[in-house]
Amino acid sequence: MGSKITLGKHEINLIEQGKSVAIKTGAKTVKELIEERKIIINENDQVIPGIEAALTDGMSIEIKRAKSVGIIADGKNISLNTTAQLVKEVLDEAGVALGPHDKVIPGLQEAADSQIKVIRVTNKNLTEQKDIPYEVERKPEESLYKGEQRVLQKGKPGLEKYVYEVVLEDGKEVARKLIQKIVVREPVKEVVAMGNRQTVSRGGKTLEFERVLNMVATGYTHTGNRTYTDIWPSVGVVAVDPDVIPLGTRLYIEGYGYATALDIGNAIKGNRIDLFFETKAQALKWGRRTVQVFVLHKG
Repeated sequence: MGSKITLGKHEINLIEQGKSVAIKTGAKTVKELIEERKIIINENDQVIPGIEAALTDGMSIEIKRAKSVGIIADGKNISLNTTAQLVKEVLDEAGVALGPHDKVIPGLQEAADSQIKVIRVTNKNLTEQKDIPYEVERKPEESLYKGEQRVLQKGKPGLEKYVYEVVLEDGKEVARKLIQKIVVREPVKEVVAMGNRQTVSRGGKTLEFERVLNMVATGYTHTGNRTYTDIWPSVGVVAVDPDVIPLGTRLYIEGYGYATALDIGNAIKGNRIDLFFETKAQALKWGRRTVQVFVLHKG
């Protein structure tokens, strides 16, 4: 166990840092023994029994050296000099209270190292609402031209409520579990009439068409330039957006007559169309109006 010193009349067992040494001393108190042995006791070190205790034969004296332990909790760093051995003892000494779900690294019953981390764990219920998409029912309608449509019943999204159990660690979400789903409002289906008619009578003739478009039509006249398709413009030539009406497509335009898409224009985008007239006066007279444009069958 260690060497024996034969000075004095008390045989004492001195324990420090887990090592035990048997000594004999003439000191009468623990304090005198500490001074006799020139043992340095630092602040926060612990002497058991107390420093003023009287010595008796066979007595054990333990010196517990304080160590520095850092505690991270609640966004703060706490520094503590302590003789506590277990993590739980260190936290108790520092006055750090734990909630029922809090995590501690290392564990409460593990030996305290240089750092202890406390993770605050909270559980709460979180409610979120989400739209339920509505269905769209499309019905053929002979009174409408192909390409036309009419909303018979406007759709409305439904509403669904989701209740989650959310786990937070130090205020940050780490997990969630769906515990309840409630339909607050059922969606309303949208009903759309889709044009199915592909013939129309104009000027005593029956026209067969693929689709009809409602377009904003304007007029233009000679500019001294050829069209995009490299022909000189004439009545019946119209400018279109090729993404809507491909170039070369035959058309019938209400109020204008037969036409062919053979030109484009910087301002002609989407459902816009520009109709060629021989004179500026005719183009201005046409002005700007919304018309039905029938996209005729090829051939």
